[in-house]
Amino acid sequence: MALFSLIERDAIENKTVSIITRKPISETVKSVKMSNKKNFQLMIDDIQKLIDNKLGEYKKGCAVCYEKTALLNYIEKANENGYIAIDTETTGLEPLRDEIIGASFYTKGEKAIYVPIGHINHLTYVKRKNQMSVEDLRDCLEKITAKVIMHNGKFDIRFIKNFIKCNIECYFDTMIAERLIMNGTDESAGLKKAYSRRKQLKNEVLSFDSYFEGLKFNIIPIDLAYVYAAMDAKFTYELFEMQQNILENPIFEALNALFKYIEMPILHVVIDMEERGILFDKEYNSKLKTEFENNLKIKENELNDILKEYEIDIKNYRLVNNKLSNPINFNSPTQIAIVLYDILNIKSNDRKTGENVIKEYKHPFCQKLLEYREINKILTTYLIGLEERVIENKIHTNFNQMGTVTGRFSSNEPNLQNIPNMKGIRQIFKADENKYLISCDYSGQEPRIVAHLTGDSVMIQAYKDKKDFYAYLASVAYKRPYEKCLESYIENGKKVGKEIRDTSKKCFLGVCYGMGVNHLASGLNVDVETAQDALNKIYKACPGLLMLKQESIEFGRNYGYVETLWGRRRYIENINLPRYEFEFGKDFELPFDALDFENEKDNNVYINQIKAEWLTRLSKARGFTQINAIIKMAASEGVIIHSNGSKIAECERFAVNTRVQGTAADMTKQAMILLNNDKQLKKYGFELLLTVHDEVIGQFNKEYVSEVNERVKYLMLIPTEDLIVPFSCDTVIYESWDGEPVKI
Repeated sequence: MALFSLIERDAIENKTVSIITRKPISETVKSVKMSNKKNFQLMIDDIQKLIDNKLGEYKKGCAVCYEKTALLNYIEKANENGYIAIDTETTGLEPLRDEIIGASFYTKGEKAIYVPIGHINHLTYVKRKNQMSVEDLRDCLEKITAKVIMHNGKFDIRFIKNFIKCNIECYFDTMIAERLIMNGTDESAGLKKAYSRRKQLKNEVLSFDSYFEGLKFNIIPIDLAYVYAAMDAKFTYELFEMQQNILENPIFEALNALFKYIEMPILHVVIDMEERGILFDKEYNSKLKTEFENNLKIKENELNDILKEYEIDIKNYRLVNNKLSNPINFNSPTQIAIVLYDILNIKSNDRKTGENVIKEYKHPFCQKLLEYREINKILTTYLIGLEERVIENKIHTNFNQMGTVTGRFSSNEPNLQNIPNMKGIRQIFKADENKYLISCDYSGQEPRIVAHLTGDSVMIQAYKDKKDFYAYLASVAYKRPYEKCLESYIENGKKVGKEIRDTSKKCFLGVCYGMGVNHLASGLNVDVETAQDALNKIYKACPGLLMLKQESIEFGRNYGYVETLWGRRRYIENINLPRYEFEFGKDFELPFDALDFENEKDNNVYINQIKAEWLTRLSKARGFTQINAIIKMAASEGVIIHSNGSKIAECERFAVNTRVQGTAADMTKQAMILLNNDKQLKKYGFELLLTVHDEVIGQFNKEYVSEVNERVKYLMLIPTEDLIVPFSCDTVIYESWDGEPVKI
């Protein structure tokens, strides 16, 4: 029998590959050119030396577990202890396609153990002997009653669920805890870095790639792999103990509650969403793809038509240079640069081809190129790119529950947070058969949060009277009747109401997002003085808004962090940097000998005087131009001045934005937990599918439209019950995302 047939048979008999969704086992070995067995052995020898050097001290505390009985005994001891750390080694990062190679366990007072189940021979890809079967591992995992500790538990839980066919619940995720504790800093939440930092190790524990770069873990011999794998479980357990001590400190009481009652429960909601995926309408996608391909061809022809009048220039260029293909590749930055700067002769100090640069050029080719790029991006990123991610008619994204420092979600592989709300693109996603989608979000969530945080009477009254908040704010700010500030109000044929309401809205949200007046002016399309005047009117009408800004910045300066209503912290330590820092270059001369220690005090006095003189000049400067001129002048005299203005301003923006947007994120997460776990909604076939910014999307059985709509609104508002302003929730029901709404 052919070698491939033997490998295939072995794979199927050992259940290491799923014929439908699992990657062929040969693909689990990274493409490493190994001419013979000797070369592989040399690589293994190098790994052995590195592991002995870096992990040798841990070897006595680790063991390989091959037998089911031994693992059952280990789990029994863990159940008695009450806690067990679990970690998995896998062939890749996709729980629906990749496989588990082995699992590691640690409980206090025992050795850290590694259970191999999927190691293979590097030449034949045949599974190695003396490994535990998937079935035996499943039987053991099902006996766990201890609280499970994991690092990035979502990853391990989904792999165990899909490959082992066993459900595990994570009690404490050390990656989530580390992100919460260190939120806003540059410190990594990765297991090795977090453990090394908490343990204050002189030599940081090395990551996977440092040991096995170029090789997949499943071809590493078990007697070499087990120490590295087993220690991951022990590192996780010890990190848990250190983090628990931090979170149980009374000063972290609110953060601990956020971790326990929001971030850990939402972890399992995320797992449910990722497992479910969302239905991908292949037929509709194919129709859109054809439409966009045709439009792209039209734009390509239009670009070529514009270039026809430069045909001679193009031919001459090609005679001496082969960088411009025929036909021209409009997706190539190099070729676009040639067209712009060598053929069209657009004058520029550089040869950039980014969108922001091309927008500034008035040539008709540039406008058509931007249109071409927009169509091409939608076609390649969404219509083609998403199609490649479909598994059994579903798209399964990877949600990061703390994708931003404010606590908002992000997603990747694919990113469903940036699906454009245009040209029917979102309608590619639809409900399962006999189900509807329901989209829900809070109406005016962030301004209502500001009203609660500040207790501002104008804001509270607007919401209590059920007014259009931005129109009401504009009415007070500009001393106009409320009706004349509504979006629908027209005066002398002009949409005066919309204009004044939009100004009020942009000013208000600009403060909430920490936007500077220059940025605001750009958004309003006015000069800085006009923008500042509009902002002053809003501050006067809504004094709580200014108070929020001032109090947030002051709190940040006093404590080095700000926090949300539910206790999420964000560290902003750069807010206390000095505005300017000084460095004295080689051209700077001291009046005294620097080595004359008797005059050291005189030197320090002189340096401080120099600093004071330059600081005085800088304090009198108006605008960046004058400041930069002074800094340049100082440099010519050997005084190097570093401005921290942008870093400080950034932290001031973070101070306000985090309190508002972070509180909104905490609120939405609580609602998601309620929606996903509600027993009543489950009876209606409700399943949570997506979260996109502040929008939450689920699906349910079609016959329960009114029941689901009312129940969803009720649950969404539970997290707002203790706030001083009334909240409301908007819902839309449809068969496909952003499609035609279903009448309720």
